[in-house]
Amino acid sequence: MTGIEDKRIAFIGAGNMGEALIKGLLAAGRVRPEQLIATDVRTDRLETIRKMYQVETLTNNAEAATKAQILILAVKPQVMDGVLIGLRGAVAEDHLFLSIAAGIRTGFVEGCAGFRKIKRYR
Repeated sequence: MTGIEDKRIAFIGAGNMGEALIKGLLAAGRVRPEQLIATDVRTDRLETIRKMYQVETLTNNAEAATKAQILILAVKPQVMDGVLIGLRGAVAEDHLFLSIAAGIRTGFVEGCAGFRKIKRYR
């Protein structure tokens, strides 16, 4: 049991790193394709991801967030603030956020997403 069998995971950003995580989770058998959602600003990229991995793809990050319990933030650090601000109102304090962006602190995610405090896992 992985603890994520009944969870939906949204990859906010389906670039090289997002795709690598999707591919790895599926190859390891940790999740099923129907559990995953990938978002990106490039529709051609989403079409490639959808065809290769049979996962749901969306261009709307907020919509993806409302369908998932786990959000993997796989966007470049320089666009993170805009992405997080766009998620306001679509996320709840019980969402689990995982960021792979270098240099992005928890407090930054909290502030941009509109939370006072996010539960921290160490």
